[in-house]
Amino acid sequence: MDPDSPFNHSVKAQAFAGKRDWSKAESSARAALALDGDFDMAENLLTQSLQFQNKLEEGESSVNKMLADNPQNFMAHYNAGWAAMRRHDSKKAELHFRESLRLDPDFDPSRDGLLESFRGRSRLYRIYLRYIFWVQRFSEKSKWLLIIGIYLGFKFGSAILELIHPVLAALLTVTYILLVFGTWLAPSVGNLLIYADSSARMALKRGDRLKAIFGGAGFLVGLALIAAGFALPNLDELFTIGLALGAAAIPASMTFDNGSKAGRWLFGGLFVGTYVMGILSLVFPSVEGLLLVAAVGCLFSTWLGNVESLRCERPK
Repeated sequence: MDPDSPFNHSVKAQAFAGKRDWSKAESSARAALALDGDFDMAENLLTQSLQFQNKLEEGESSVNKMLADNPQNFMAHYNAGWAAMRRHDSKKAELHFRESLRLDPDFDPSRDGLLESFRGRSRLYRIYLRYIFWVQRFSEKSKWLLIIGIYLGFKFGSAILELIHPVLAALLTVTYILLVFGTWLAPSVGNLLIYADSSARMALKRGDRLKAIFGGAGFLVGLALIAAGFALPNLDELFTIGLALGAAAIPASMTFDNGSKAGRWLFGGLFVGTYVMGILSLVFPSVEGLLLVAAVGCLFSTWLGNVESLRCERPK
């Protein structure tokens, strides 16, 4: 009805961004800017769509233009922060996210970006971010194809490597486990590292701290107890506690900052249920099978975590 409205084209770009169709989001944002070259909403969406498509140089130019036009624009600093994160410059990203929060203290995405810049101080976490930035370029449907492809590649590859040498198959299995579980546990461990920093921990909310404790610390302590249970004879209780802590860390990482009510109930129930099964297994060893069932459920939650309706709040 109104094809000459930059706002309408920007809303269309926002809709495509919500579907993670970044090329169409870029086209719509450019259409809006062709009508009004200084339309803030379109500039923000263009910058984001360029970054998600890994067009870093164009995205950098767009960010610099936004900052030059209006250095007091909190969204410009927010986008500049993520541009710096994609260049693996967490220190510069931290400065931009801090400035964005100074300009608008209620803009939670900037606080989330600031936390990412704190986590980005860790080299291992930066490796994880590279993987996340790469995955973000895909649509939701493509992500599922990628997940299934990685799983099938692992099964096929492990079968081939088993014929060559069992050690090679074992190394591939460890790599696959780290890839799958690390995707969910890395933010929790990152929160734990922030919690250990007396100044950075001020950016953590209650949910972030609980995620650090039950997700990050729970996983690391659980892993240590599982290793101790294997190494020390006649201490099966350590393995039981470690299994409960380590397995429950996965759904715990998807509970406390989850925007979906259904997701919070599902993953939170699985997290608490695994703890309960762990305690019951210590008191009544005959129910250890239930703990194993709960642990398998925790592993399966990595697949459920890819269902967007279980991770994000539904639009009202």
